Amino acid sequence: MFTNYEGYDNRTDKWVYFNHSEWQGLIIAGKISACVSFIANSFVLILHAFMMWYKPVIVNRLSLRMIVLSCIFNMLYCACQLVSDDIVSASFPCRVIAFVLIASDTMACMCLTMVGLNLVTIFVFKVSRSFKLELFYYFLIGVSGVMVVVIPLFVGSPRGPTNPNVVSSCW
Repeated sequence: MFTNYEGYDNRTDKWVYFNHSEWQGLIIAGKISACVSFIANSFVLILHAFMMWYKPVIVNRLSLRMIVLSCIFNMLYCACQLVSDDIVSASFPCRVIAFVLIASDTMACMCLTMVGLNLVTIFVFKVSRSFKLELFYYFLIGVSGVMVVVIPLFVGSPRGPTNPNVVSSCW
């Protein structure tokens, strides 16, 4: 762990900056929530695999496939969250993890959004389930993941940490 974080300060304005114990508490809470989420998503994937084995007709639904895909992206996000605090911010692994975090978080949310969109198209607009619609959903998820990675590469400014002498955690 790092001892001089850029994210906290011992100034008198306590409403703006974290003190050291608050910062450590946030890191620990983030790691615990990432572990719990990773375990819960693992259970969903295991249960889905069992159901595919025993009742494949019931499991063959677009909404369930999107939820499983969201769990996979969320597990990737959680795995990156677990290691990001132990990596120095001014390094190539931190840069990679930052882009994976952004893409996996966006794609997990988009999967759940596509579940809602699919339910609206089926129940409100009475559209029958079609393979083309499912491909369109996967396409939108992929495009959203690529966009959140590509846009910062071309639009972002080349600024780094405000003080190069301060060692901070990756994310």
